[in-house]
Amino acid sequence: MFLSISGYSQLGINTETPAATIDIAALNSTGTSTKTEGLLIPRIDRQRAQSMSSVPASTLVYINSIATGAQTGSAVNINAIGYYYHNGTAWVRTTPNIYNNNGSLTEDRIVTLGSKALSFSGGTTLNAFSVNGNTFSVDAQNNRVGIGTTNPTSKLQVEGNLFLNASRTKKETNNALGINIGQDGYSYGNRTDNFGIHIQSTSSVHGGSVARINFGDVSTGTAIGNRYLSFSVGKNLSEILSITDANGGRTGINTSAPTATLDVIGTMKIGKNSSMSEGAQLEVASDDKGVLLPKITKNLLPVTIDGLVFYNPDTGCFRYYSEKSKNWLSLCGDPGNADFELVDCNAPTGGIVTNAVDTPLIKGESLNGNTQATYTVKINVTSIGRYAIKLSTSNGYYFYKSGNFDQTGVYQVKLEGQGIPINHNETVAPDTSVDAITDIRFNDISTVIGCILPGIHVKSDAAKITNVDCSSITYGPGKYITKQTEFSTTQHYIDIPVTITGQGDLVLETTTENGFKFSSGTLAVDSSTLTIRLYAQGTIGNTTGIISFNLIDVTPDCSGIINVKVDSSKGSFTDPANRCTEILDANPDSQNGYYWVRDTSNNKFKTYCDMKGGGWTLVKSLSERQILVVERTQAESIATQGQRNPVKTETGVFNEYAFSVPSAVVNNIGNINNQYRFTIKEKGHQNTGTLTPEIVESTTVAPSDDVWGKDNYWNVKIFGGGNPATGNYVSDEYTSEGKVFGISLVKASASNAVYTFGGIPFAATPPGFYSFAYFFTGFYGGVNLAGTGTLSYTSSNGQTVSFDKRYINDLFGLYMNSEMQVNHHIGTCSNSNDDFGGQSYCMAGWANWRPHKFNNGEGRIVQYWVK
Repeated sequence: MFLSISGYSQLGINTETPAATIDIAALNSTGTSTKTEGLLIPRIDRQRAQSMSSVPASTLVYINSIATGAQTGSAVNINAIGYYYHNGTAWVRTTPNIYNNNGSLTEDRIVTLGSKALSFSGGTTLNAFSVNGNTFSVDAQNNRVGIGTTNPTSKLQVEGNLFLNASRTKKETNNALGINIGQDGYSYGNRTDNFGIHIQSTSSVHGGSVARINFGDVSTGTAIGNRYLSFSVGKNLSEILSITDANGGRTGINTSAPTATLDVIGTMKIGKNSSMSEGAQLEVASDDKGVLLPKITKNLLPVTIDGLVFYNPDTGCFRYYSEKSKNWLSLCGDPGNADFELVDCNAPTGGIVTNAVDTPLIKGESLNGNTQATYTVKINVTSIGRYAIKLSTSNGYYFYKSGNFDQTGVYQVKLEGQGIPINHNETVAPDTSVDAITDIRFNDISTVIGCILPGIHVKSDAAKITNVDCSSITYGPGKYITKQTEFSTTQHYIDIPVTITGQGDLVLETTTENGFKFSSGTLAVDSSTLTIRLYAQGTIGNTTGIISFNLIDVTPDCSGIINVKVDSSKGSFTDPANRCTEILDANPDSQNGYYWVRDTSNNKFKTYCDMKGGGWTLVKSLSERQILVVERTQAESIATQGQRNPVKTETGVFNEYAFSVPSAVVNNIGNINNQYRFTIKEKGHQNTGTLTPEIVESTTVAPSDDVWGKDNYWNVKIFGGGNPATGNYVSDEYTSEGKVFGISLVKASASNAVYTFGGIPFAATPPGFYSFAYFFTGFYGGVNLAGTGTLSYTSSNGQTVSFDKRYINDLFGLYMNSEMQVNHHIGTCSNSNDDFGGQSYCMAGWANWRPHKFNNGEGRIVQYWVK
């Protein structure tokens, strides 16, 4: 061996001119010498490698055995004999050649081809290339591809369903699937080739062909340019439907060579679902429709085919060609006037016009075009022909009908009204006062009959309600309360469906019950008036429950049908309650909404009551923007809070983004049940455009209906230790339950301070529920008290959000101070792009916090409730 060390710290072995820090040259770099040359890296087993400590990165060894040691610690990657290098943490195997060795990807790999090609060639096996077993398989032996199978029997075989996304084809072509059937040197794609799509069953029970879609050129030789598409059905495929573009387009049923636009070989039935009549070649079946033949305004056609029929609308007759007579004949003929007589004067003779209640005839109103103004007569026809029947009165109107009787027998003929009634005959007893039929003419000949035809009723043109549809009465959305004196015309009304004859002014009213009634006032109406609206009037008495009313001076009077519910006035502007539970006690079916409460000095304030939750009273409601941008303070508790935007008048507009009642109201509410609730909701009421009490109140969402409020709330029940509504509270004598990010937060006993989060006890005892004057009301916690670990929840936009359990610190209350947690679920960090997550950990200071962007920048809403 020759050793050379140069002056600038380079070592050469078998060379005097080392080219690197260490340069080892072969003694014989060429030739046929059998002497072994090379570099032997230290050879050790896995246990020895695992035992090494403080191994410098890039250390190289050869593992010659994995029978010793375990695949853990720094040896976690040693699973085969070979070269390994140390990365500073663990031994890593040098990458094997995937063409000589199996292996596993340790991370994603991307092959960028650029202008190069990647191909696999020379394969001769069935499953030469595959992905995940049979997910994708290439049969190199037979040049086939299988999806869902490793043994395809055709060029492409798919086991399972196939989805073509046609919407993506628009970039190159509108064809979602292209099939080529003709190519030079291969085929013409004609009927001889008979290309198509075959549908079959491989079941052992009735297997075989099911159907086939055939297509190509209609020729059986080369190709002539006309195409066909046909459908075959059955185990022994039979071509049932054929479509071709030849001769302008033709469709054949049971024929592959249609000779007309639609060529049907066999019987044909059109219309309803019923059996084909025996012996019919074509049947049109219907209960309410006919067959419309061609309408041609001439008496003959240039084509003369025996039996050819058409209809001439000018003559109102059908014409047909007779080969026997060599002429176009009419089916009408002219039989002359019919012979007929009146059967009798009994029903249905007359009809609606003879009914005093339902008659459509009104003084001064034309009968022309009135489809109800008809008169029915029973006629016995003894010979067919034309007819004209006219019944006249001496009151300016008559009834007339003409036509043809095509058959003998008894007919009911409905005569149509003409003219204008001059006078009415409506009296107290309308059945005895009628217009008589004074002239009867059959085919313009005055006729005397042996009975008296029913007389005709004509109503007065003065307005009169002739009927009330009690079953269709509807009610306005307004609520009714005891002592109520003011009513809204858009809220407090009932709509009565009516039938009116005549025209003029009238008043429709109900009886007065419990101090109030409903009245239309004087109202101009006519026969087109279908509904009359009655408005509430009066002063509602002290009776609560269902109040029933009757209509006055009409029939029917809807007795027992017009029912209005009257609730207690408790919680109204005129009768404010001490708390929402008091309202709920007075009206057990009270709904979530806005009500009026008061303090002990009877000062009234509008607030929101959560009635579904048992009567919680909202005492404070602040948006994230109000907390983090506008006020930037924590200096209050519910017992000492000031008022924000109080609503003291009926026209005042509530603002749940910045609201609180004064502490006197809180004291008055909370001095009984001593229960407290904290919620955070995401959906606020409308806060853009012109706002009215109705708009705000109709768009307010209860916490129980809010996507975020359902998973972020806290209920506290005090058993002792004071009352936070009237003073400070630092006791453990309470229970609580709720959720933070959908995870339960519970204190189950009033006799200890044990809290659980997600069912797991806190690592250390938190102060818990806390309230101190001019400072803070809420959950008093601390970093690490809930324990450690990462939890997650689903945000309102559907994203999964993780958070550190250590930071379940101060909750719900406005305890900000200089801590780096923004109350954990109020707002987010100023530099954050997250506008849906709950927890935030930011730099301390108001400038580093901001509200979420929804609700037009107001963010979520923190709300305090007392019961």
